Amino acid sequence: VGSDLPNIITSTDSDTAPNANITFTLISADGGASDPSHFFINPTTAAISPTRTLDREMHASYQFTVVASDNGSPPRYTNKNVTIDLRDINDNTPLMTLAGNVTTFWIQESDPAGTEVVPPISTSDPDATVN
Repeated sequence: VGSDLPNIITSTDSDTAPNANITFTLISADGGASDPSHFFINPTTAAISPTRTLDREMHASYQFTVVASDNGSPPRYTNKNVTIDLRDINDNTPLMTLAGNVTTFWIQESDPAGTEVVPPISTSDPDATVN
């Protein structure tokens, strides 16, 4: 939360000051269905930073529109759609399920050393496959 993403947004205006002063804002990319409130854009530098903790397992990517408007009268603007994909980190514990909630397994005392007991276990991990 609060750390800036690499600043890849730049804008120029051929006017002279104050008309050339550019202000950056975020709006939803699809007319309202996407919520850009997970991010803040510095209105003068265009640096984007998250406003809250992000979790890839809850939301893998975010889309919004960056608007650059000048200080003219009337103001002129341009916009670009932005997608931020979250890289997964290993932040979840694997889950293990035993069929029928069985936790006791038996082996015969006469079974030779190395006899395997294979319980009916299934596992899953909500992190991405590399984690």
